[in-house]
Amino acid sequence: MRTTEQVLQDHLDRRCRGDIEGDLQANYADELVVLCKDGVFRGKDGIRTTARILEENLPDASFDYDLLRVVDEFGLLS
Repeated sequence: MRTTEQVLQDHLDRRCRGDIEGDLQANYADELVVLCKDGVFRGKDGIRTTARILEENLPDASFDYDLLRVVDEFGLLS
């Protein structure tokens, strides 16, 4: 079993490469729920939808994270 830090690092690496489908398969649970200002999104289709919304709103965005903090199964990127 991978650590939380390994999952987060794999997620970031895959997203940097544009590998959303690989990220979904490797790093997301089927029962995932995302709560955000645009609504409630469920499962891997919900992640696809939130990724599309993010791309539409910030088409040329890049993200840099200076901090990765992990405690048990919780992680914070900042």
